[in-house]
This record gives sequence, C-alpha cells and structure tokens, in this order.
Amino acid sequence: MPTSNLGTFVQVLDALEGTGTAAWGWDVETDEIRWSANTGPLYGRERGYSPGSYEEFLTFVHPEDRSRVQAAVGEALASGTDYEFDIRALWPDGSVKWLTARGHAVMNEGRTVRIVGVVSDITARKRKQEFERFLADAGEVMVSTISLDEMLQSVAGMLVSSIADWCSVQMLEGGRLRTTATSHRDPERVVLARRLQEEYPPDPEPTGLAAEVIATGRAILLEEIPEELLLEAARDERHLELIKSLGLRSAITAPLKARGHVLGLMSIVSAESGHRFGPDDVAFAEEFGRRAGMAVDNARLMNEAVEAHQTAEEKSHRLALLATLVGELSRAPDIDSVAKAALDHGVRSLGAARGSVVLVDNGRPAIVAGIGFEPGALEAYGRIIDEPGPLADAVSTGEAVYCGTTEELLERYPNLNRVRPTSPTSYAAVPLHSSNEVVGALGLVFTDARSFDVDDRQFLAALGSHIGVAVERGRLYDEIRSVAAQFQRALAPPPVEALDRIAAAARYMPAGVGGIGGDWYDIVRTPRDTFAFIVGDVVGRGMDAVAAMAQLRHSIRLLLIEGRSPAEALEAVGLLTKSEPNTLGSTMLCVDVDPELARATIVSVGHIPPVVVRDGRASLIDIPVNPPLGASDRPLQETTIDVRPDEALIMLTDGIVERRNQALDRSLAEVCGWLGGFEPEPEKLAQALLDWSDDVTDDATVLVLRLEP
Repeated sequence: MPTSNLGTFVQVLDALEGTGTAAWGWDVETDEIRWSANTGPLYGRERGYSPGSYEEFLTFVHPEDRSRVQAAVGEALASGTDYEFDIRALWPDGSVKWLTARGHAVMNEGRTVRIVGVVSDITARKRKQEFERFLADAGEVMVSTISLDEMLQSVAGMLVSSIADWCSVQMLEGGRLRTTATSHRDPERVVLARRLQEEYPPDPEPTGLAAEVIATGRAILLEEIPEELLLEAARDERHLELIKSLGLRSAITAPLKARGHVLGLMSIVSAESGHRFGPDDVAFAEEFGRRAGMAVDNARLMNEAVEAHQTAEEKSHRLALLATLVGELSRAPDIDSVAKAALDHGVRSLGAARGSVVLVDNGRPAIVAGIGFEPGALEAYGRIIDEPGPLADAVSTGEAVYCGTTEELLERYPNLNRVRPTSPTSYAAVPLHSSNEVVGALGLVFTDARSFDVDDRQFLAALGSHIGVAVERGRLYDEIRSVAAQFQRALAPPPVEALDRIAAAARYMPAGVGGIGGDWYDIVRTPRDTFAFIVGDVVGRGMDAVAAMAQLRHSIRLLLIEGRSPAEALEAVGLLTKSEPNTLGSTMLCVDVDPELARATIVSVGHIPPVVVRDGRASLIDIPVNPPLGASDRPLQETTIDVRPDEALIMLTDGIVERRNQALDRSLAEVCGWLGGFEPEPEKLAQALLDWSDDVTDDATVLVLRLEP
C-alpha cells in the first residue's frame, strides 16, 4: 500500500467509481478523513463529502455496529492489523444501507500513521439473503401450523421481527374483511391497537386502498403515509389523536393470492424504526403474499377435505396421504421428479389403476409421465391429448372433470368411443394450479364406478394445488439449470488439440441434481513456448459459480499470454478475487510444461496436487499447497520438476475423488492405488477417471498430459 498523502491515494482510487467501489483514507495524527467522490452517497451524503473527523464518521454508522468498528480500528491502530467487515450505514433520513468495508493500516517506524481502504454497497445482496432466509423460515411455519389463524399470527410476528414495526392480516370472508392477526415489536403497542379497534371498529366492507388492492391484485406502496389519509380514516378528533400516536410512517398493503383470487390483505407498516419502504420491499411483500395465499388456500382445501369426512380414521388417512405427497414434492427439484412423486403417491395411494400427468408446454398439453398403462397405450393417448377429453378440458377450463362411469364419459366425449374400456371405469381429471395459471392436469382412472362425492373432490383439489405449486418450482429449477448449463458450455474451452511434443486429454462431467458447478480447465501456449495446463474449482453452484469461473479462466489466460510466470499470474488473480466476492476461496492448479527442457513448473492455490503415473504406480507429487485465491497476500511458492516421456501427469478437481462420509486423503489414496494399474496414456486415464467417479453429485474435471518421446 503506498504511503503517499491521502489526497493522492483517493484520487488514484477515484478510478474505481465505475465498479461501484469507493475509497477512503484517515490520517491518524491530524484526524483528517478524505473520501473519494462516490463515497458520500454510500452514507447518504452528497458527492465529494468527507466527514470532519473520525468521531463524526462514527455517527454515520448504525449504533449497533459502532462497537465493532471501534474494536477493528483500535486493533489496527495498536498492531497494524488489516480488517474487513459488513456494517450498516445510517442515512440522515433514518434509512439503513449495508456496506462492506476493508481497511489497511499504513505503518511508519512501528506505529500506524494512517488507515486507508475501500467500501461498497451490498444492500441489495443483504436484502436478498434476508428475504430468501425469511421466506424459507416462513414457509416452514406455513406448512407446520395446523390452525389457519395461528399460522397467520405466526407469520405476522415474523414480519415485524424482520422488516416492519406493524403487521396486520385481514381475510376476505363473504366479501367482508376480518382481522385475523395483528403484531408489533412491542406487545404493549398491540394492546393499544386492539383497544383502538374495539373503540372504533373498522369497516368490514373493503374501501379505499383495501378495495383497490383487492380489485387489482397488486400491492400498493406508501413511501410516506400522507396526513390526508389519516384525516380520511379518522372518525373524530380522538380517533385521529390515537391514530397519530401510533407513529405510522411508511406502509405496504399486499394481497394474499391463490389461483387468481385475492383471499385477504397483508399490511406492513414502519413507525418508530423510521424505515421507508421501497420497490424491493413491494416485490418481497407480493411474493410473500403469494406464498401465504397459497398456504391459506391449501390449508382451507385441506381443512375442508378433512372436515368433510365422518370418521377420524378417514381424516387420518387423507391427511397422511397429503402429508406424504407434500413431503415427496418438497424434495423433488425438477419436473421429472415432481411427476414421479405425483404418480407414485397421488395415484397408487388412492387405489387408481392408471394415472398420467399432463403439463402445458408452449400453450399445448403434453403427457410427461404415466403409470399403469400397457406398452404403447400412453403414447397412443398422447397423440389424441388435444382432442376433447377430461384432461384437455381440465387444462383449458381450470375446472376438474369427473366421470363416474364409462357411459358418462362417452356421453360427454363421444370421440373416445375408439378407446372404450371393457370394464366399469371411472375417471377424474384434476387441474394443476400454480400461483396464477393452470400448468397441467392429473388424470386418474379407477376400475370401478365412483360417484366422486364432495369429500373426494375437495381432497383431489388440494392434491392438484400442491402438485401445481411443485411443477412451478420444478420448471424454475429446470430453466435456471438449463441457462447455467448453456452458459457453462459456451464458456468451456475447445477440445484438446494436438500440441507440440505433448499428448493431452481432458474430460468434464457436470453436477448431478445439485446444480451447475464451477469446475473448469484450460490449456494456454505462453510466449516462452511452454504450455500452461490449468484446472480450477469455484466455490458454490449455479449461475454465480459459472460467472466466477469465467472471470478466473479468462483472467489467468490473459496473464499467462502476457508472459507472466504461473506464480505471478496466480498472485494477480488473487488480487482480483478480493474485489469479486463470488471468486473468493476458489482453488487453482497450474502446471507449466517446457517440452524442450522436459521440465514443469507447478503452482497450487488450495488445489489438489497433480498425480504422476509411471512404472505401474501412481502417487501425488509432493509440492507446497498455497492458500486458496484471495486468502493470503504472501508470495506463492512454486515447484519445478523433471518430466519424462514414460509418465503421465494428472490434474483433477475434488469432484473426481470426493465420497460421502469419507475423508479426502483416503479417497485420494484409493484413486492413486487404482490408477497404478493403467498405462500412462492420457485418453485412457482421463476416461477411466471419469468412469470411476460416475456416482458423485458434484461436477468433475480431469486433465492428463504426457511428453511425447
């Protein structure tokens, strides 16, 4: 870190503005603080602003975070320790933003004379994490609470502990609103709100904002609750005084929706916290309202189905069926798994002889799975799925179709005479509803005549609702996985071509059900007429991992083409990872081979060392393993070895060798023992390793090289 004056430091780092990163510096002796031009807005101040002192800066930090800041700065002053933390910035209007900050102590004659660093806004990432965590926790509450009112009260309490000061939930019953849950951070305020409702009972008829949300099905945001709205709601002066005593500041009213209908309203309000809701909060409220609405709808359907039964045994049986199916659906990540769970548990457990799942694809229904059909029968039904029939009607109308006998079926659909069954048969086609559309239908065929009474129909409606939601989630998973896979294939290096005096082979196996991973490889010809072989492994999965993989691969490739040594190139990439959180902790192995000198320079940053196969044996090459990328500022250690034409070097990622409930060292020992039985031929070794690892769920990469004689 340069030790020049603060102004020069900040001017240099003003170049970071386009990246969303700001810079700052503090002269300890003069208590002068200098911010880059874009730092002020991160703390709610104008561009070019700098605080007058360290004490003034502390007032910009959320009170709950100040002690952590003071402790880290104190340690930097005392011992020159660098620091990094996430803090909340308190803006002048009372709003809060999340920032991530890193500080570096500049020493002179054994003491800290200044601290410099960078800061960037991570509010969006933090809020997304908080929302996702909250939605997951709320989802568990929604499915585990028996009483509907109890469930709504629980989620209202979760909302006020997360993003709001007040939360109330009203359900539509017969066109009128009934308050079912009210919550506040302070229980005494809840008592005040209830007393207010008793003294001034709210109008059950939806009016104003409530009527608008119910009519449009869209949330309404009041960033600042206007005075006119309070005056309009108050019935007299005392009522107005009580309303104002609540200190209401900002509010969102969102619908609880299911299957295209508004079932109720959820209002979240900020008061004494001073928080002002914005568009991100609206998106969260609408998503939460959708999930809560589906939970309410499912709970109602389930309750209606259960309560309709006359005996406790019947109720217990139906609940067990639903509980089992819901459990299986929750563990089904993709469409194929959802369809299998629906058929295995939704068909067999009901005693149906046959069953099929139809999903809408590009506006047309298509059979995606079936059970109990004779060979060729399912395909035959698939060819006439567009014709009039129970499944086609269920998809097009969104209403279930029940035919208690074969005669009733053929009377309604005479075109099905050509597939007339020979025994008494009954049919049910249940639409699969997602949050706002029909995504398909579940068809059931029974070998006896059935009346499909109210109990059966309510139960099957609940069944279709659960399957529909799982289909929506499965499609999203399939789409994300498909996009990530296409992106990863687009970024993959070309097949290994012939190299001067080096034979090489590479293999890549994508992850299993767990998602797209970040394993990769590359081969780069350097200006020194050497060939750099690289494998890497990015932390995490999904699009973030693929994007991080692309950054690392192209960065190391560019640096090696510029002529940097493996250690120099990896050190530069390590600096990059410090400003790119998705790449932190990634590992990489680089083997730079000089075919003319028959030597190789090896550098590992947190990665498995290469394996050498020769003379009927395989073993790990003994090299120093440096910390993963971004974990250390120390110079990297590299190792130079001789390579021979009668040996092969194998570079691999942990997906090749990892086994559940088994230490990595043991897995490496097993694979080395197994490889000893192979000749040092790159193609055979690469394919053998891929075959050996075909039961793992992580993605896997292997790169094998050998000098030509």
